[in-house]
Order: sequence, then C-alpha cells, then structure tokens
Amino acid sequence: MKQLGTGGGRVRVKTLWETAKAETTLRNARHAAEKPSASRSQRESKSERNNAKLSDPEIIATEIVEDLEAALQQLTAIATDLRRLN
Repeated sequence: MKQLGTGGGRVRVKTLWETAKAETTLRNARHAAEKPSASRSQRESKSERNNAKLSDPEIIATEIVEDLEAALQQLTAIATDLRRLN
C-alpha cells in the first residue's frame, strides 16, 4: 500500500481516502436534512411545466424531415462536385 509523507509522520492514502468519503457523506446527509422536501403538488406542477415546454410530435417530425432533406441536398451537391473533379 502506498504511503504519503506528511510532516513528522506517514499517513496511509487509504485512510485519508476513507476519511474524505465519510466527511462527504456526512456533509451530504446534513444538507439533505436541512433542505425541505418538495410536496407532491410542487413536483406535479414542475412536471406540468416541463411537459408544456415540449413541442408537438408532428412538429418535431416535420423539422427532422426538413433537416434531413437539406442534408441530402448538400450531399448531392458534394457528390456532383466530386464527379466533376474526376
């Protein structure tokens, strides 16, 4: 096991790592305990807001088709240019 020298003695890296993990876990637990949990109505309201931001599937599909058609036109133009060079 690797050892890390610190001042007057040596501290094992594994011990340092385990201590840091424990401190982080405690800090996260304290933060979670201090933070009030969202009520069901708050969660549902947030979900409704997120769903309202989504576009209609038909609009999304139309946009995808338009993008693909534009890409096909660009690729056709590139292929035509390459044929002219040969």
